[in-house]
Amino acid sequence: MTTTSYKVVPVAYDGAGSPSTYRAGNTNVELGQFKLTNNATDDKSVTFKAITLRNDGTGDAAANLANLGIYRNGQKVSSDVTFDGKSVTFTVNDLVDFGRTETYYIRGDVVSAELTTGDDYTFTLRYTDDLSVDETVTGFRSTITVGTTAMATYKVSGGDIILSKATDAPSSQTVAPGTNEAVLLSADLKVSQPITLEDLDIGFTTASTGDLSKVFSSIKLMIGNSVVATYTPGTTPITL
Repeated sequence: MTTTSYKVVPVAYDGAGSPSTYRAGNTNVELGQFKLTNNATDDKSVTFKAITLRNDGTGDAAANLANLGIYRNGQKVSSDVTFDGKSVTFTVNDLVDFGRTETYYIRGDVVSAELTTGDDYTFTLRYTDDLSVDETVTGFRSTITVGTTAMATYKVSGGDIILSKATDAPSSQTVAPGTNEAVLLSADLKVSQPITLEDLDIGFTTASTGDLSKVFSSIKLMIGNSVVATYTPGTTPITL
């Protein structure tokens, strides 16, 4: 019986990228970058199959990022993405030829930011078993060496919330007693990420003192054509 030795193709991983800052609502932005090098000593290609990365930042990737994918040369090479706590796994099918170093980018949409100080994302390869690369012809699993484990840190700040008087709202108007559906304030609310309105305090001045029910029978807060809150005036401050 004859025995032979066989050395599988070694592949090197290095985290990369440049720190960047985005705002909630930005789309198709870079959120990670890494390089794979085919260090075969003969003419053998390898196939990048999958990678599991941990986000060591404060952001919740599953909740606040969307359309995550891995790209090379502007083309998406991942087919699926799954989340498990702070870890995200990408299913990939991409060829790395003999002697080549390929740069891969994690791209996605920033849906929102949770922390008032902003969120950040730093994707890291924790274990060599979290990177699956096979020899293209034999299917043997490549050995993985890791240089820099962590990619750059990408920060996300919350979107702007702007409440301003509507451009078509009059600066003043005269309303006769008994008028129904009089508009006291018309304003535009602009947001760049989803928000939840909880309490809205409205301050105003009036010549009437004490009981506001002598002036108004009811005050409504409307968004578009929908009534979202109704206040019956009395002697207490208005909170809608």
